[in-house]
Amino acid sequence: MNSSLKKFGLALLILVTCVFFYERGKQQPMHWSETFNNKDKNPYGLYIFDQEAAQLLQAKKLTRFSSSVFNFLYQPDYDTVKTSNLILISGGYADLDEYTAKHLKKYIASGNTAFIAVENPKDSFLKAFGLQNGAEIPDAFGEKTEGVLSLTNQQLTKQKFRVKNSLNPRSFEILDSIKNNVEILGYRLVNDSIKQVNLVRIKHGKGELILSSSPLIFTNYYLLNSNNHLYIESVLSYLPLRDLTYMYVLKSGELKESSSLLRFIFANPALKWAWYFFLIGLIVFTLFTAKRRQRIIPIIPPVKNTTVAFTKTVSNLYIQSKDYNDLIHKSIIYSLEKIRRIYYIDTTVLDEKFVYHYQLKTNKDKADILAFVNLVNEFRRTSYLATEEDLVRLHQATKKILD
Repeated sequence: MNSSLKKFGLALLILVTCVFFYERGKQQPMHWSETFNNKDKNPYGLYIFDQEAAQLLQAKKLTRFSSSVFNFLYQPDYDTVKTSNLILISGGYADLDEYTAKHLKKYIASGNTAFIAVENPKDSFLKAFGLQNGAEIPDAFGEKTEGVLSLTNQQLTKQKFRVKNSLNPRSFEILDSIKNNVEILGYRLVNDSIKQVNLVRIKHGKGELILSSSPLIFTNYYLLNSNNHLYIESVLSYLPLRDLTYMYVLKSGELKESSSLLRFIFANPALKWAWYFFLIGLIVFTLFTAKRRQRIIPIIPPVKNTTVAFTKTVSNLYIQSKDYNDLIHKSIIYSLEKIRRIYYIDTTVLDEKFVYHYQLKTNKDKADILAFVNLVNEFRRTSYLATEEDLVRLHQATKKILD
């Protein structure tokens, strides 16, 4: 591993360590959004209610469903032989309209009981059951208000339960046409001055509908606050004991739990950011190491041609030694070797035959060829010490017959 990779790995390790200690000492923020989700442990989730629902309802079988209430009733996705209870706790409208009310009436008329707690039910849904939304509180829309909940049946509980942070609380008004079939079960006192109907029981066929406009008291925050659990126990006591109960507690439109392999990582902020840092580090590492790695190829300069320099050095040695006999002898040898190699002429005996063939192939002057032959034969026959002039004469004769 080279030094650059070591530096990169060390920097990544330091970064991950800093993030770990930062996230470890960081206090997780509290989310105050009204989710009404049975798996949400934030203040306005329904995790605690979902865990205690079976015991509160004393139901032998508690079936949870996450499809819309309309689909549940339209299928029908419930047991049509045995009577059962239906529980819906949600914020907003929760898909409650006149079409849902039509199928809900059919469900209730068969002897079943439905408990619905919704902050702002649609007018069309209420109208189907002979109700309408009560008048809005003046200057209260979008503002934080405070309500005090109470039940009409003092035998259940005489306590009053305070609910905070409710936005634009709504109430129910009963139409004259069905007053005999509607029973008021509870009130809400807003800002210690305005009394509203927030809990009613409507009889229809063999069953009944219990409708509440205060679902916040069922959330985690209020279940852990004061004695609010007494209110919930009292309200749920209106539900008859049934072996089978259907409960819808997921927020309307919410998706089911993700089936992704990374769902646990993305569900935890620390693990999610660690995953992001890992991916970013992997991308940076890939970018910096994408080039092909190889050893540096050394530059080898070409071999210089030193033939001329070598020849000059050798010639200088001969000149300094003044051995002209050896120089003449070597010059004759090299000249005759060149004639044999180029013209393929026998040079063993330099006579008229040699002169004839050489002059025929080269078209050189016969006199120059004879001069060269005579000098070579003369040097071969004599044994006297040659002089520099003899070497010059041989060189000039050789130049005339060899190119």
